[in-house]
Amino acid sequence: MSNGTFADFLDAMRTFESGWDSARYATGNIIDAQLNQWAGGVVSDFYPDLTSWGQMSPEQWEEMSYRSENTLGFVGYQFGEALMIDLGYYEADGLVGGGGGAPTNTWEGTWTGKNGINSLDDFKNEAPQELAIREAFGFNLKTIEDGLANAGQTLDDYLGTTRTYIEAGVEVSVTITMTGLLSAAHLRGAFGTLDLLLSDAVSFDQNGTSILNYMERFGGFDAPPSEELIAIFDENNSGGTSAAGSAGVTAENADVVITWSYGADVTISDFDADTGTIFVGWVGAADLEVLEIAGNTVFEIPSNAQKLTLEGVGLDDLTAANFTFLDATAAQEVLALVGSEEEDDDPADDEGDGTGDGDTGDDGTGDADSGDGNTGDGGQGDDDTGGDSGAGDDAGGGSDDTLGQGTAGVTKDTADVVITWDYGTSVTVTDFDTENDTIFVDWVSSDLLEIEETAAGVTFAIVGNAQTTTLSGVALADLSPSNFTILDATAEAEILSLIAQDSSGDGIGGDDGGHDDGNDGHGGDDGDGGHSHTHMHVSINLATPAQTITGFMPGMGDVIEIESDVYAENFAIFEESGEALGQTVRIEISDGGSIKQIILTGFGLSDLSLGNFSISNEGVLNEVASTLGAVIFTPGEGTIESPSYDADGSNPVESTGTTDEGGTRFKADSNADDIVGFDPIRDALDFGGTSVHGMIVTKSETGEIVIDSPWSPAAQIVQDITYQDVTIDNFGIVGNEHFRQDMGGVISWEQGVGPREADTVYVRSHEYGVQETVDGFDPSTMKINFLYFGTREQLTVEDSEDGLVISSLPTGQSLTLTDVALADLIPGLVEFHHDQVIEDNLEDSFGFSQEDVSLVSRAELLTPNAPAGATTDGEQARPGTMTPTGGGEDEPDDGTDDTPDVLEIKYEWGVQEIVSDFDLETDTFDFGALTAASVGVTEEAGNLVIEILNNGGHTYTILGLQAEDLSDDNLTADANSGLLDEDGAFIATLGDLGFDFG
Repeated sequence: MSNGTFADFLDAMRTFESGWDSARYATGNIIDAQLNQWAGGVVSDFYPDLTSWGQMSPEQWEEMSYRSENTLGFVGYQFGEALMIDLGYYEADGLVGGGGGAPTNTWEGTWTGKNGINSLDDFKNEAPQELAIREAFGFNLKTIEDGLANAGQTLDDYLGTTRTYIEAGVEVSVTITMTGLLSAAHLRGAFGTLDLLLSDAVSFDQNGTSILNYMERFGGFDAPPSEELIAIFDENNSGGTSAAGSAGVTAENADVVITWSYGADVTISDFDADTGTIFVGWVGAADLEVLEIAGNTVFEIPSNAQKLTLEGVGLDDLTAANFTFLDATAAQEVLALVGSEEEDDDPADDEGDGTGDGDTGDDGTGDADSGDGNTGDGGQGDDDTGGDSGAGDDAGGGSDDTLGQGTAGVTKDTADVVITWDYGTSVTVTDFDTENDTIFVDWVSSDLLEIEETAAGVTFAIVGNAQTTTLSGVALADLSPSNFTILDATAEAEILSLIAQDSSGDGIGGDDGGHDDGNDGHGGDDGDGGHSHTHMHVSINLATPAQTITGFMPGMGDVIEIESDVYAENFAIFEESGEALGQTVRIEISDGGSIKQIILTGFGLSDLSLGNFSISNEGVLNEVASTLGAVIFTPGEGTIESPSYDADGSNPVESTGTTDEGGTRFKADSNADDIVGFDPIRDALDFGGTSVHGMIVTKSETGEIVIDSPWSPAAQIVQDITYQDVTIDNFGIVGNEHFRQDMGGVISWEQGVGPREADTVYVRSHEYGVQETVDGFDPSTMKINFLYFGTREQLTVEDSEDGLVISSLPTGQSLTLTDVALADLIPGLVEFHHDQVIEDNLEDSFGFSQEDVSLVSRAELLTPNAPAGATTDGEQARPGTMTPTGGGEDEPDDGTDDTPDVLEIKYEWGVQEIVSDFDLETDTFDFGALTAASVGVTEEAGNLVIEILNNGGHTYTILGLQAEDLSDDNLTADANSGLLDEDGAFIATLGDLGFDFG
């Protein structure tokens, strides 16, 4: 039985998250002081006729829930800065709140203007938040589905099942539902939810709220399919904010506005098609249905139970002059259905010149003979010989009204076969005529579209939607671009690559099923249509639970990270085979007498290399290397030699296709022969999705570019080519984010891009034969910077007779700071970019913590191109701790301890701490960011008891202390938490117990 509609779910979650809950207010669980704080004012500031929040109507409670901003700066549905950046509404330099490294959301960045939102006040309203929460759901679901796919699973494996987890030592069973997952991901992020599903890892937010709490509290409501929510995110984040249509209106001055408004059913009876205007907000084609019913035009958003009808107005009565669209896909959909503008009296004026360039493949030379202008398809090459799509460019001079790719020029209404979202349907077309019939493929992306040729015919399946369309008796080779109109560009690339014929006649893109010219295509195995593997990074520490991991692919650069708390004595790795799981690699972690195994299925030890590992502890590294039979570089006098030429043909270089300039894409492979004859004007390197833990770029002693292994002597030289000979584009699209960062650092250093401050020493790792010595380094004022450091492995920092030596392998490059010791360094003067520290812990080599070192932005550096939709992190900045780590002699111990102690009151589920030595003269309680709603205080048997509410009975009992003994000096909290406000609930409770404030 459902717990309610999707709208009920949203109301329940927003009411709970924002705190604006009239029921909890009525029972005293929420008080006026809290609402004043969240609102940023008293009730009369918003509703002058009211004197109490309790007088508000249900509509006013709802309005204030969107305006709510808590003490950590989260707004409405608990939107934070990091999420708003992900959704494209907001930009900020440095660390941000909501998971971006900063403790609170300050909202001091810049609003992008997306959806007309230019400030926080603009966002504190219903319409933008209702769209943004749906985008956030889609954003999280997309990540969750990708993560499950990597493990060989889908959401359907979980939805409707009841699973048991361990929460604070107690078994908790929950039924997994779509709304439960949506709320869980909103609380703990997509990766926190993936950890729960794949690893049974129960996590908590900064207020101590369990992910299981949200799964249970908000589970069981009705919800749209995940594909609809993902489509909302994709279409609202597809780039560009320029409006389409020619009405030139905004939401404020249009006659009719179509935007997200759940459940609205509006009829406009007086719309004048000659003069009226319609503004269509960020609603994508996948969500918008446009129909003509009985002479009326109807706009529907089915997933939002929403409809708008223009009474007495037909589609032919409307033109582009009536519309302004924010979303380009909606513009394409609507403008293809409505009439043309009256000024266009002569259709011949719109004819294209027929100069489309035909086939865009590697060997294609299509003639582009039929660009028709009216449809903007630019013509179709007449002899596709193995290209990506076989479709000509938009060289016709017309209006480009045709939807999508392919050359059929049809719409959903005119095509013979329509492939669109229709859950659970299975359609077989028995009379499809490949010479004349047409197929319209709606907004279905390639990762959700599966195309298979069987004895029954060609089947199009929409993954996760229980839906198929089969063309009976038809083969892929029978189809051509003239059969198709395809809205989504990724689906277009997939479909047209499968049906286009190359010169060898196989037409399916070569040995590995990619979309290229018959060479080994990237993406896909054995002709699978080009679906690519998403990089998997498995982190293992002492707390990692026992689990079985599927989908890990050593050959695709997937990585096992063994974190710094795992030592050789805790660690074992071995291979085991059995009937149940087949061949497996098992990592065994022992901790405190317990032993657990992390099992990776589908491969053996022989399939792994050191490039599949990121290991902090040298003992564990040696253990893995010994098991794999690998050779590790070790520091030593004379052991590092610059790579030598190797182009004997024993391991030929692979080509993965051609560049847009007609050159060669050379596969980067440190185990292959050198690359000879590289032309920087036309050629490019192809690093695919290789991880930075398995490959780096370095520089030989003669200055040539080297594609290197961070672990072994294997290296591939780009012969006779230096970093000064190339541009960033020669490095192609680099799939691994950390590899993009490190590669960009190396290239930036070599090309003189980025900061070069006089008081800073820049540590590099990529230069063979370079050992630098710096005299006169002042550790109290000068900085050590790692922006240009090109690896995440084998960094060594150690004291020597000559001074502090910072070195790295495999190049052996070193930097010696004479007369400086490690203990002299100030952590805040050692600078890294964000991911070097937060994700790869390079600071560990110095013995520093993440919080102590400084983070600096790498925004000025060059960065290779990322895959479509991917981003490259590293703009965060944050000062570190300016206290030295050591030095000087200890003072003699006189047996007394008058050092002030700070007792941090923070979330530790279920812990019951007894404090017997609290000194009223010197010691303090630090409540951090905790609010009054999270903290309770009582006196029991002459002791003060502080409780973190809803946190498993988590208490601090301070023996022999009572509230009346405390002074203001014993209490501290973050300024914006409001906990110690004189008129707040916490101080009031302490006052009732005898505390004298002030």
